[in-house]
Amino acid sequence: MTNWLLYRGDEFNANFFYQSGVDVDHSFLLVSREQRALLVPEMNKEYAESLFNGEVLSYGKKPMESISKTLKKSETLGLDFRSLPASIYARLSSQYKKTKDISEELAEERSLKGKKELSKIRKAAKLSRRIICAAGDYPEPTEQETAKELILSTYSADAEPAFKPIVSSGLNTSYPHYTPTFAKISSPLLMDYGVKLDHYNSDLTRCFFLSREQRKIYNKLKRISAGIVDQLPELETGGDLAKLAKALYKKEGLSHPLHSIGHGIGLEVHEKPSLSASSKDSLAGATFALEPAVYFSGKYGLRYENVLHFDGNRAKAL
Repeated sequence: MTNWLLYRGDEFNANFFYQSGVDVDHSFLLVSREQRALLVPEMNKEYAESLFNGEVLSYGKKPMESISKTLKKSETLGLDFRSLPASIYARLSSQYKKTKDISEELAEERSLKGKKELSKIRKAAKLSRRIICAAGDYPEPTEQETAKELILSTYSADAEPAFKPIVSSGLNTSYPHYTPTFAKISSPLLMDYGVKLDHYNSDLTRCFFLSREQRKIYNKLKRISAGIVDQLPELETGGDLAKLAKALYKKEGLSHPLHSIGHGIGLEVHEKPSLSASSKDSLAGATFALEPAVYFSGKYGLRYENVLHFDGNRAKAL
Protein backbone atom coordinates (compact mmCIF):
# COMPACT_ATOMS: atom_id res chain seq x y z
CA MET A 1 0.00 0.00 0.00
CA THR A 2 1.45 3.36 -1.05
CA ASN A 3 -1.52 5.71 -0.61
CA TRP A 4 -3.20 6.76 2.59
CA LEU A 5 -5.43 9.55 3.80
CA LEU A 6 -6.18 10.94 7.27
CA TYR A 7 -8.88 13.46 8.10
CA ARG A 8 -9.15 16.04 10.88
CA GLY A 9 -12.71 17.32 11.17
CA ASP A 10 -14.22 19.38 13.97
CA GLU A 11 -12.45 17.41 16.70
CA PHE A 12 -8.79 16.68 17.43
CA ASN A 13 -7.53 13.52 15.70
CA ALA A 14 -4.53 11.94 17.42
CA ASN A 15 -3.40 9.93 14.39
CA PHE A 16 -3.69 12.97 12.11
CA PHE A 17 -1.67 15.14 14.49
CA TYR A 18 0.98 12.47 15.07
CA GLN A 19 1.56 11.93 11.35
CA SER A 20 1.31 15.56 10.22
CA GLY A 21 2.57 17.50 13.24
CA VAL A 22 -0.25 20.03 12.83
CA ASP A 23 -3.80 20.47 14.06
CA VAL A 24 -5.80 22.30 11.39
CA ASP A 25 -9.54 21.68 11.28
CA HIS A 26 -11.29 20.13 8.25
CA SER A 27 -7.99 19.06 6.71
CA PHE A 28 -6.79 15.97 4.86
CA LEU A 29 -3.30 14.51 5.10
CA LEU A 30 -2.52 12.87 1.75
CA VAL A 31 0.43 10.49 1.46
CA SER A 32 1.54 8.77 -1.73
CA ARG A 33 4.79 7.40 -3.13
CA GLU A 34 5.42 10.73 -4.84
CA GLN A 35 4.34 13.28 -2.26
CA ARG A 36 3.08 14.17 1.18
CA ALA A 37 0.58 17.02 1.21
CA LEU A 38 -1.90 18.75 3.46
CA LEU A 39 -5.24 19.60 1.85
CA VAL A 40 -7.02 22.38 3.73
CA PRO A 41 -9.93 24.81 3.28
CA GLU A 42 -8.84 27.96 1.45
CA MET A 43 -9.31 30.07 4.58
CA ASN A 44 -6.87 27.84 6.52
CA LYS A 45 -4.13 27.68 3.88
CA GLU A 46 -1.91 30.50 5.14
CA TYR A 47 -2.14 29.21 8.70
CA ALA A 48 -1.36 25.64 7.60
CA GLU A 49 1.67 26.79 5.59
CA SER A 50 3.11 28.37 8.73
CA LEU A 51 2.94 25.00 10.52
CA PHE A 52 3.22 22.12 8.07
CA ASN A 53 6.55 20.80 6.83
CA GLY A 54 5.47 19.91 3.31
CA GLU A 55 3.19 20.94 0.47
CA VAL A 56 -0.08 22.65 1.39
CA LEU A 57 -2.97 22.52 -1.07
CA SER A 58 -6.35 24.18 -0.71
CA TYR A 59 -9.82 23.04 -1.68
CA GLY A 60 -13.10 24.82 -2.34
CA LYS A 61 -16.44 23.06 -2.30
CA LYS A 62 -15.15 19.82 -3.86
CA PRO A 63 -12.25 18.36 -1.84
CA MET A 64 -12.71 14.93 -3.46
CA GLU A 65 -11.50 16.32 -6.79
CA SER A 66 -8.26 17.49 -5.18
CA ILE A 67 -7.83 14.14 -3.45
CA SER A 68 -8.29 12.13 -6.67
CA LYS A 69 -5.67 14.27 -8.42
CA THR A 70 -3.12 13.47 -5.71
CA LEU A 71 -3.83 9.84 -4.83
CA LYS A 72 -3.99 7.25 -7.62
CA LYS A 73 -7.28 5.37 -7.82
CA SER A 74 -5.56 2.19 -9.02
CA GLU A 75 -3.84 1.62 -5.68
CA THR A 76 -5.16 0.62 -2.26
CA LEU A 77 -6.10 3.60 -0.12
CA GLY A 78 -5.31 3.35 3.59
CA LEU A 79 -7.88 5.03 5.84
CA ASP A 80 -8.34 5.59 9.56
CA PHE A 81 -11.74 3.92 9.90
CA ARG A 82 -11.91 4.78 13.59
CA SER A 83 -12.17 8.53 13.00
CA LEU A 84 -13.25 8.95 9.37
CA PRO A 85 -16.87 10.19 9.05
CA ALA A 86 -19.17 7.79 7.21
CA SER A 87 -20.12 10.50 4.71
CA ILE A 88 -16.50 11.00 3.64
CA TYR A 89 -15.85 7.25 3.54
CA ALA A 90 -18.86 6.75 1.26
CA ARG A 91 -17.55 9.33 -1.20
CA LEU A 92 -14.02 7.92 -1.12
CA SER A 93 -15.10 4.30 -1.51
CA SER A 94 -17.08 5.22 -4.62
CA GLN A 95 -13.84 6.43 -6.21
CA TYR A 96 -11.32 4.04 -4.64
CA LYS A 97 -12.42 0.43 -4.98
CA LYS A 98 -9.67 -0.87 -2.69
CA THR A 99 -9.52 0.59 0.81
CA LYS A 100 -7.84 -0.67 3.97
CA ASP A 101 -8.28 0.20 7.63
CA ILE A 102 -4.91 1.37 8.99
CA SER A 103 -6.18 2.69 12.34
CA GLU A 104 -4.69 -0.21 14.30
CA GLU A 105 -1.18 0.17 12.92
CA LEU A 106 -1.32 3.94 13.38
CA ALA A 107 -2.32 3.47 17.03
CA GLU A 108 0.49 0.94 17.55
CA GLU A 109 3.02 3.38 16.13
CA ARG A 110 1.86 6.07 18.56
CA SER A 111 2.23 3.72 21.54
CA LEU A 112 6.03 3.98 21.30
CA LYS A 113 6.94 7.31 22.88
CA GLY A 114 10.02 9.35 21.97
CA LYS A 115 11.99 11.63 24.30
CA LYS A 116 10.09 14.78 23.34
CA GLU A 117 6.76 13.06 23.89
CA LEU A 118 7.86 11.73 27.27
CA SER A 119 8.98 15.19 28.31
CA LYS A 120 5.53 16.60 27.53
CA ILE A 121 3.71 13.79 29.35
CA ARG A 122 6.06 14.17 32.33
CA LYS A 123 5.30 17.89 32.58
CA ALA A 124 1.56 17.20 32.31
CA ALA A 125 1.75 14.55 35.03
CA LYS A 126 3.76 16.82 37.32
CA LEU A 127 1.25 19.63 36.91
CA SER A 128 -1.70 17.28 37.50
CA ARG A 129 -0.10 16.00 40.69
CA ARG A 130 0.44 19.53 41.99
CA ILE A 131 -3.10 20.65 41.18
CA ILE A 132 -4.74 17.54 42.68
CA CYS A 133 -2.69 17.64 45.88
CA ALA A 134 -3.35 21.35 46.40
CA ALA A 135 -7.10 20.82 45.98
CA GLY A 136 -7.04 17.72 48.17
CA ASP A 137 -5.32 19.47 51.06
CA TYR A 138 -7.78 22.36 50.99
CA PRO A 139 -10.91 21.26 49.10
CA GLU A 140 -13.90 23.45 48.41
CA PRO A 141 -17.11 22.69 50.38
CA THR A 142 -18.68 20.46 47.69
CA GLU A 143 -17.59 17.97 45.03
CA GLN A 144 -18.64 20.22 42.17
CA GLU A 145 -16.92 23.29 43.58
CA THR A 146 -13.73 21.26 44.08
CA ALA A 147 -13.94 20.01 40.48
CA LYS A 148 -14.32 23.62 39.33
CA GLU A 149 -11.21 24.56 41.31
CA LEU A 150 -9.21 21.82 39.53
CA ILE A 151 -10.23 23.26 36.16
CA LEU A 152 -9.52 26.88 37.15
CA SER A 153 -6.07 25.90 38.46
CA THR A 154 -5.38 24.14 35.18
CA TYR A 155 -6.18 27.16 33.02
CA SER A 156 -4.20 29.38 35.41
CA ALA A 157 -1.19 27.17 34.65
CA ASP A 158 -1.68 27.63 30.87
CA ALA A 159 -2.87 24.05 30.41
CA GLU A 160 -6.18 22.38 29.52
CA PRO A 161 -8.21 19.68 31.29
CA ALA A 162 -7.52 16.28 29.73
CA PHE A 163 -11.04 15.20 30.70
CA LYS A 164 -13.83 16.21 33.06
CA PRO A 165 -12.58 15.72 36.63
CA ILE A 166 -13.98 12.97 38.81
CA VAL A 167 -14.38 14.34 42.33
CA SER A 168 -16.28 12.04 44.67
CA SER A 169 -16.54 11.68 48.42
CA GLY A 170 -18.07 9.34 50.96
CA LEU A 171 -20.42 6.76 49.45
CA ASN A 172 -19.98 8.32 46.00
CA THR A 173 -16.39 7.03 45.81
CA SER A 174 -17.81 3.52 45.35
CA TYR A 175 -18.86 4.50 41.81
CA PRO A 176 -15.79 4.19 39.48
CA HIS A 177 -17.04 6.73 36.91
CA TYR A 178 -18.93 9.40 38.78
CA THR A 179 -20.11 12.92 37.98
CA PRO A 180 -19.50 15.47 40.77
CA THR A 181 -22.59 16.93 42.44
CA PHE A 182 -23.14 19.53 45.14
CA ALA A 183 -22.69 16.83 47.77
CA LYS A 184 -20.61 18.10 50.68
CA ILE A 185 -17.05 16.81 50.90
CA SER A 186 -16.72 13.90 53.32
CA SER A 187 -14.38 10.96 53.95
CA PRO A 188 -12.89 9.58 51.80
CA LEU A 189 -12.31 12.14 49.05
CA LEU A 190 -11.25 10.79 45.63
CA MET A 191 -9.96 12.93 42.78
CA ASP A 192 -9.25 11.49 39.32
CA TYR A 193 -7.93 14.17 37.00
CA GLY A 194 -5.41 14.98 34.29
CA VAL A 195 -4.21 17.95 32.30
CA LYS A 196 -3.23 18.37 28.66
CA LEU A 197 -0.03 20.19 27.70
CA ASP A 198 0.92 20.67 24.05
CA HIS A 199 -1.62 17.98 23.06
CA TYR A 200 -0.25 15.34 25.49
CA ASN A 201 -2.30 14.08 28.43
CA SER A 202 -1.86 12.89 31.99
CA ASP A 203 -4.22 10.95 34.27
CA LEU A 204 -3.74 10.61 38.04
CA THR A 205 -5.92 9.65 41.01
CA ARG A 206 -5.38 10.42 44.68
CA CYS A 207 -7.49 9.86 47.81
CA PHE A 208 -7.65 12.13 50.86
CA PHE A 209 -9.12 12.25 54.39
CA LEU A 210 -8.81 8.51 54.95
CA SER A 211 -9.81 6.65 58.10
CA ARG A 212 -7.38 4.15 59.63
CA GLU A 213 -9.12 1.28 57.84
CA GLN A 214 -9.15 3.16 54.53
CA ARG A 215 -5.47 4.07 54.89
CA LYS A 216 -4.57 0.38 55.25
CA ILE A 217 -6.45 -0.49 52.07
CA TYR A 218 -4.99 2.51 50.21
CA ASN A 219 -1.52 1.27 51.14
CA LYS A 220 -2.43 -2.13 49.69
CA LEU A 221 -3.23 -0.42 46.39
CA LYS A 222 0.14 1.32 46.52
CA ARG A 223 1.84 -2.06 47.07
CA ILE A 224 0.00 -3.52 44.07
CA SER A 225 1.26 -0.61 41.96
CA ALA A 226 4.81 -1.01 43.27
CA GLY A 227 4.69 -4.78 42.72
CA ILE A 228 3.72 -4.31 39.08
CA VAL A 229 6.51 -1.77 38.56
CA ASP A 230 9.07 -4.16 40.08
CA GLN A 231 8.04 -7.08 37.87
CA LEU A 232 7.47 -5.19 34.62
CA PRO A 233 10.86 -6.23 33.14
CA GLU A 234 9.59 -9.82 33.23
CA LEU A 235 6.41 -8.99 31.30
CA GLU A 236 5.83 -8.71 27.55
CA THR A 237 2.18 -7.88 26.92
CA GLY A 238 -0.74 -6.00 28.40
CA GLY A 239 -2.32 -9.37 29.14
CA ASP A 240 0.74 -10.37 31.18
CA LEU A 241 0.36 -7.20 33.25
CA ALA A 242 -3.35 -7.86 33.81
CA LYS A 243 -2.57 -11.39 34.98
CA LEU A 244 0.08 -10.11 37.40
CA ALA A 245 -2.32 -7.48 38.76
CA LYS A 246 -4.93 -10.15 39.44
CA ALA A 247 -2.38 -12.17 41.42
CA LEU A 248 -1.31 -9.12 43.43
CA TYR A 249 -4.93 -8.26 44.27
CA LYS A 250 -5.37 -11.80 45.56
CA LYS A 251 -2.16 -11.55 47.59
CA GLU A 252 -3.43 -8.37 49.26
CA GLY A 253 -6.84 -9.93 49.94
CA LEU A 254 -8.70 -7.51 47.65
CA SER A 255 -11.30 -8.12 44.96
CA HIS A 256 -10.30 -7.14 41.44
CA PRO A 257 -12.45 -4.22 40.18
CA LEU A 258 -14.59 -4.46 37.05
CA HIS A 259 -12.33 -2.05 35.15
CA SER A 260 -8.85 -2.93 33.90
CA ILE A 261 -5.65 -2.18 35.79
CA GLY A 262 -4.88 0.75 33.50
CA HIS A 263 -4.54 2.08 29.96
CA GLY A 264 -2.06 3.60 27.55
CA ILE A 265 -1.85 7.38 27.51
CA GLY A 266 -0.40 10.05 25.23
CA LEU A 267 -2.18 12.14 22.62
CA GLU A 268 -5.32 10.39 23.84
CA VAL A 269 -6.25 9.72 27.46
CA HIS A 270 -7.02 6.11 26.55
CA GLU A 271 -4.84 4.56 23.84
CA LYS A 272 -2.56 1.59 23.28
CA PRO A 273 -1.33 -0.49 24.94
CA SER A 274 -4.51 -2.12 26.19
CA LEU A 275 -4.01 -3.64 29.64
CA SER A 276 -6.95 -6.03 29.44
CA ALA A 277 -6.58 -9.73 30.22
CA SER A 278 -6.71 -10.64 26.51
CA SER A 279 -4.33 -7.92 25.30
CA LYS A 280 -1.40 -8.90 23.09
CA ASP A 281 -0.09 -5.31 22.98
CA SER A 282 3.62 -4.96 23.70
CA LEU A 283 4.62 -3.06 26.85
CA ALA A 284 8.18 -2.16 25.83
CA GLY A 285 8.47 1.52 24.96
CA ALA A 286 4.93 2.29 26.10
CA THR A 287 3.53 4.88 28.47
CA PHE A 288 0.48 4.03 30.52
CA ALA A 289 -1.62 4.96 33.52
CA LEU A 290 -1.64 2.28 36.23
CA GLU A 291 -4.73 2.48 38.45
CA PRO A 292 -5.25 -0.25 41.06
CA ALA A 293 -8.58 0.29 42.78
CA VAL A 294 -11.14 -1.30 45.06
CA TYR A 295 -14.84 -0.56 45.52
CA PHE A 296 -17.07 -1.59 48.42
CA SER A 297 -20.71 -1.36 47.35
CA GLY A 298 -22.74 0.92 49.60
CA LYS A 299 -19.64 2.05 51.50
CA TYR A 300 -16.74 3.66 49.62
CA GLY A 301 -14.08 3.14 46.97
CA LEU A 302 -10.37 3.93 46.66
CA ARG A 303 -8.10 4.31 43.63
CA TYR A 304 -4.39 5.08 43.24
CA GLU A 305 -3.22 6.09 39.76
CA ASN A 306 0.10 7.16 38.27
CA VAL A 307 1.53 7.58 34.77
CA LEU A 308 4.49 5.31 34.00
CA HIS A 309 6.90 4.77 31.14
CA PHE A 310 8.47 1.36 30.51
CA ASP A 311 11.55 1.39 28.28
CA GLY A 312 11.80 -2.39 28.13
CA ASN A 313 14.24 -2.63 31.01
CA ARG A 314 12.63 -0.67 33.83
CA ALA A 315 9.55 1.37 34.58
CA LYS A 316 9.65 4.93 35.81
CA ALA A 317 6.88 7.14 37.17
CA LEU A 318 6.46 10.35 35.18
